Amino acid sequence: MRKFLFFLLAGLLIFSILKATEQPVVRFYLFYSDDCDICHDLMKYTIPDLEKKYNLEYQLFEISDEENMNLLIKLEDNYGQTAGIPEIFIGKYLIGGEEAAVKLEDLVRKYSETGCEFPRLSSSQKSEVKKIQTEKKNQIDQKTQAATAKTEKSKNPVSQKKTENQQVVLSKEKDDNPVQKKKVPVYVAYFFKIGCKHCDRTFYDLKALKQKYPQLVVREFNIADKEGMRLNEALCELYGVPEVKHQASPMVFIGDKYFAGEEARLKNMEPIILENLSSETEAPWTKAAPLLENSEKTITERFESFGIFTIIVAGLIDGINPCAFATIIFLISYLTLLGRKGKQVLIIGAVYTFAVFITYFSVGILGLSILEYLQKLKFLTLLIKFIFLITGILVLIFAFYSLYDFYLFKKGKTSEMVLQLPTKIKQKIHKSIREKSKIRNYVLAAFLIGFLVSLQELFCTGQVYLPTLVYMSRLSGFRNLAYFYLVIYNLLFIVPLIIVFLLVYWGMSSQTLAKWMQKRLGTMKILMAIIFLLLGIILIVSALFK
Repeated sequence: MRKFLFFLLAGLLIFSILKATEQPVVRFYLFYSDDCDICHDLMKYTIPDLEKKYNLEYQLFEISDEENMNLLIKLEDNYGQTAGIPEIFIGKYLIGGEEAAVKLEDLVRKYSETGCEFPRLSSSQKSEVKKIQTEKKNQIDQKTQAATAKTEKSKNPVSQKKTENQQVVLSKEKDDNPVQKKKVPVYVAYFFKIGCKHCDRTFYDLKALKQKYPQLVVREFNIADKEGMRLNEALCELYGVPEVKHQASPMVFIGDKYFAGEEARLKNMEPIILENLSSETEAPWTKAAPLLENSEKTITERFESFGIFTIIVAGLIDGINPCAFATIIFLISYLTLLGRKGKQVLIIGAVYTFAVFITYFSVGILGLSILEYLQKLKFLTLLIKFIFLITGILVLIFAFYSLYDFYLFKKGKTSEMVLQLPTKIKQKIHKSIREKSKIRNYVLAAFLIGFLVSLQELFCTGQVYLPTLVYMSRLSGFRNLAYFYLVIYNLLFIVPLIIVFLLVYWGMSSQTLAKWMQKRLGTMKILMAIIFLLLGIILIVSALFK
């Protein structure tokens, strides 16, 4: 008896030690598409790397299979949300889209200490998963997948025969179905935008519907392109879409219905498709054709109504930036020292101002072109969001430092202000002014000074200019409107320069101007904080929700 108890306790002890050393298992479902590059990167690189560090169990479901797609929709209903493809159900979380890889690693790390089971399913859903597992045998590696399929085919002829029989029945049903016989086309207009959070998922939903209903005619339109914008605006007017949803993506028009954002899902669109299978309908783009002429005007008016105010305020505030004013005061002081006055000051001021305008406008065009190009590259979608997000965060930091500078101003510590040109750059600017002012042709000298000073001042004035360029890049589909905004911004930026040179022409000294600026430095800082805050909020919201 004692021996028995000894061995029993020893066995329990060994079992408990083994159990304690056993690594918890993290289990999840992954839904993917064969033509999804992100999915393949996730399965080829991310998951194998995670398997080296954690104990994983996962099941894969390719969504071009109707059963897999139906299961995905049911699981989404259980979780009360949807995501992009690839879509992963892990613990109580549903993640997907381009951020899936990063989020998966975070969640696996989180669950690695306790482990987590596969998502909870109803009894019918469990039977579906079991059926899919035995019949499909999803695998990451294509060779393994092909080999497994071949093995299953030879091992399970009954299942194969059953599938063939089902296909025969389906084809017979199709022949007997008058709707299928007619093959009435159902037209779908789908609007997307690169970087759109929910567009990829809508794309795969439409692909699944197209596979199920071959008579579906789907046309895709990039809402960032001019033609896509115009058609979307016309359709929104025709379908009575609330103005707040105009130019939203994804957006789908079928029959006399529309779906925007997360509403553009298979389970919502399929009933409308079924309604339109029995009768011929006009394509949405055909119905909207008569409205296209006025749609561009409507879009332009809307952008101008909410965008021009931001541009005007940003341009003016950047124009009264203390960095720019400090330079202009030094330039006027040096011109006075050289004996320049009267008409010479006006000519120098006009050429200098023109050079500043040309330089900033050229930098703006280059910046907009780069941002527009990046927005067209689908594989750089996350980079675009990152640019918007980081720029927004930086601008909010600038807003904080503007308020901090205001605090220092009130304390009389203006020399300690954060948002000002570094001493080395100030010295370089002053050196440029002194050297170029010696050129006999003072008109050429004024242009060179304006050009060089503008480039060097970008370190400071760019704090407003760069975020404004990112803001304007949202109008990539309307290049002329974006360039119009750029002209407005830079014209307003040089307005303070024009006023200063006129005041000097009328007799104001650089000392008086310096005193005026010193008194209003606090107000300038508050105004800059406001514009930084406004731009920061717009850019962060654009990055996270659009």
